[in-house]
Amino acid sequence: MRIVLCGVGTQGDIQPLLALGVALHARGHEVALCAGANYAEAASAAGLGFASMGRSIREVVAQRAEALFNPLRFATTALSMVPEMLDGLLAAARGADLVVGGPGCFVGPTAAAVNGAAFCWAILAPGSFPTGLVTNVALGIRPRAPWINRLSHQVPYALLAPVLARTLNPLRARHGLAPIRRYADLVYRDDVLFAVDPAFYPVPADWAIRAHQTGFWWLDDGAPLPAELLRFLDAGDAPVYVGFGSMPAKDPARRTAIIVDAIQRTGRRAIVSAGWAGLGAAHLPPDMLAIGPVAHARVLPRCAAVVHHAGAGTTAAASLAGVPQVPVPHGFDQPAWAQRLCELGVARTTLPHRFDAPALASALVTTLGDAEVHAAAAALRERLSGRDGASDAADWIESRFRS
Repeated sequence: MRIVLCGVGTQGDIQPLLALGVALHARGHEVALCAGANYAEAASAAGLGFASMGRSIREVVAQRAEALFNPLRFATTALSMVPEMLDGLLAAARGADLVVGGPGCFVGPTAAAVNGAAFCWAILAPGSFPTGLVTNVALGIRPRAPWINRLSHQVPYALLAPVLARTLNPLRARHGLAPIRRYADLVYRDDVLFAVDPAFYPVPADWAIRAHQTGFWWLDDGAPLPAELLRFLDAGDAPVYVGFGSMPAKDPARRTAIIVDAIQRTGRRAIVSAGWAGLGAAHLPPDMLAIGPVAHARVLPRCAAVVHHAGAGTTAAASLAGVPQVPVPHGFDQPAWAQRLCELGVARTTLPHRFDAPALASALVTTLGDAEVHAAAAALRERLSGRDGASDAADWIESRFRS
């Protein structure tokens, strides 16, 4: 089959699609990723084709960092990108047999239908469809009472549908497709891939869709850890890992200084991941090391604890590493993941993303000194180990869509 994987978002939104693409490509399928321009190199490294679906998401995040965590401003930014996303995916999907839509790819069903391709969703978080379990991923708030969670989905969807319809319906009419009148017309499909391990969340019982659940989709690029990082890891006790992935920081130097202060209060060593915010650019003490992108699967198991933004990808990787976690959710689905980590017992508390040094130091001391957290982390690692979610998803795609 010729398969196009499309997604809009930060690193954690795209890496699972790359993992699925690698699994499908290994079976002989022709696979291309259609995403923001900054993911071209990652697609090539994974052995996949690439088609741009618009501007670099990393540049958008850097230019509009404050809008990222304001739902109204974020929606305005996202909607402004819909025309370029549609143009990119329409071109990429020509001749495709299947389009797999990842996070934010609202143009996916229309682009697939125009090109005569099948379509299915790849869902990376339970809050992607209306449910009483968690809040809408776009709002960036922790789960509340079931009726509030359901309302958090209904209101944004009611506002979003007519705006998207104005862009998509003229194209749909030209190709004899039914117009979009409600959000349900835009997103609901009979079958959905749910790439969240059941050890974290089972399929929400109140989803109005049929979902095939797999384990998490892991991407292992095979790259060894840098020599400098290996030397640091070998030189002393297991360090604390601090990194917030693709999340921006208004003042990276100040954020780094707070992290340094907090770690020094604990007497621990630490690794600081630069991420998209560029943390750790200033001189660090000898017992701290700044690093660039590395394979989580290789570094996190060698750490004493992981302080992270609770994005889906980092949450999964830290959980598979079997170490205690201190989640610092910034927005989107992160508060829900952070709360779930506490419910599973692998985290003791969450911190606001504008944390100070005493708060981070206290959270680390409490978490690292809690034997129950260590035991829960080891138990969760055992439940996650050995499950190949991407291969399972590829099996399902072949059985469902290959004629």
